[in-house]
Amino acid sequence: NNNNNNNNNNNNNCELEFKKITSTAASQNQKNKNKLLKGIKFCTKISQAQLCKIENCKFSHDFEEFFAQKLPDISVKCPAAKDNNICAQGLSCRCGCAIIVLTLLRENKLSDSTNKENQLSHQSCNQSTIKQFHFLKSAYFLKNNTGWTKRNPISMQKFKESEIIIEESLKEAKLKISEKKKIDWRNKIYLAPLTTIGNLPFRRVCKKFGVDITCGEMALATQLLYGNRGEWALLKKHASEDLFGVQIAGGYEDAMISCAELIDQKLNVDFIDINAGCPINLICSKGAGNAMMDKFKKTAHIVKSMNNVISVPLTFKTRVGLDENAPILHNYIPEIKTWQISALTLHGRSRTQRYSKKANWDYIGQCAKLAMPDLPLIGNGDIYTYNEWEASLETGAVTGMLARGAIIKPWLATEIKERRHWDISASERLEIIRDFANYGLEHWGSDQRGIENTRNFMLNWLSFLHRYIPIGLVEALPIYLNSRSPTEFYGRNDLESLLGSPSVSDWIKISEMFLGPVPDKFTFIPKHKANAY
Repeated sequence: NNNNNNNNNNNNNCELEFKKITSTAASQNQKNKNKLLKGIKFCTKISQAQLCKIENCKFSHDFEEFFAQKLPDISVKCPAAKDNNICAQGLSCRCGCAIIVLTLLRENKLSDSTNKENQLSHQSCNQSTIKQFHFLKSAYFLKNNTGWTKRNPISMQKFKESEIIIEESLKEAKLKISEKKKIDWRNKIYLAPLTTIGNLPFRRVCKKFGVDITCGEMALATQLLYGNRGEWALLKKHASEDLFGVQIAGGYEDAMISCAELIDQKLNVDFIDINAGCPINLICSKGAGNAMMDKFKKTAHIVKSMNNVISVPLTFKTRVGLDENAPILHNYIPEIKTWQISALTLHGRSRTQRYSKKANWDYIGQCAKLAMPDLPLIGNGDIYTYNEWEASLETGAVTGMLARGAIIKPWLATEIKERRHWDISASERLEIIRDFANYGLEHWGSDQRGIENTRNFMLNWLSFLHRYIPIGLVEALPIYLNSRSPTEFYGRNDLESLLGSPSVSDWIKISEMFLGPVPDKFTFIPKHKANAY
């Protein structure tokens, strides 16, 4: 009992000290206005209740100065809290961890180890470590590429030292492509790799509603090889993603082949997908995305080489062609079948269409007949209800891929598996957004930067999510993805009206329910403006 009383007294004293520091800091806010604009960089080691062993550390160790610029907490329970009930952000956390960290500091219970929570093994894939990686398999296919050999002299030297052994192993690998781990794509609900919105927290939300296959956002091969941390972060997966792939894009054969070998060695993925369908001019101008189909022989060499240097299945995603009035993919399918890829995904639109008009599922069916049974074909485009999902399977495609339909209705996988139109309530929809906020804070962090990252991605999602029209308000079913709704409608309650609002100010209001008030002079412009709406 005496020990408990002592602990309680210590905690109370610590809490009083914490309040004293924060109240003193509040009175200094005006005084430190110029400093706040620049932002005070607090030592991350001290922030995470660890010992800072760096002499003359250039970051601040001043608690009062730090709390003077720290914004109020937005909650008392941190979704990212792990060991000792604290998260990796420590004192910077705005979800209740700061007082616990301060307690550990005052009681001298400091940890000498680095918190590795929420980290990937490929965090070591920075530019310096990538330069030390020996691309021996890639060297076999790129030994005549003078540009690559000049950039990778160490790899070429190692390759020449064991050229005969590598050549023999690759000859065996060519024979064993058909023996790679096979993925049964049939009738599995596949969530498309969605730029910006298809982030890890969003995929967790969709996984909760029954999605079977998930894929990371499109990552650029050249940026991965440069060791771009932001690009490597796109390949991160959650433990709940039991069938997970990564998608890479690029127009240079040396970058694509080397990147595939690097990912295969460094990451734990179930498959690698090649993006040959992105219609964005910025991507296509570099020979990547759908522009890969303009140089089909070069693309064939890239795909075959990538398939030989990796140990996991390889898939290929593309579009019907350049013009919707003259689709050409059916001419290439006999050649694609010789690539021995695991699956071909076909988006039923052309490059010039981008995301406008309806997807051509008749053409997808035509290509499926040419591809099957040797090459599983996955159809993509406009699946918004379970009726359209079942119709997509009738075309001959082995399964369907959900994209914008899942963004607007993240519960779409549940509708498909239960074969019903779910009249989901406004409160249930709000809980989905709450889950996203918690997953976001766990993924991006619960400090100020993590909160604003979560808010930014949430607002981008709400720019799609608000388009959902509740089933109970629809005059006739089914409703289609490209169906236009009234510019404004009134729901069955105020919350339903708020969730359906096209106003950015209302989206911000929703984000403030979970992430606290937005900073002063906050602005938001949606990244995606789909032509279909």
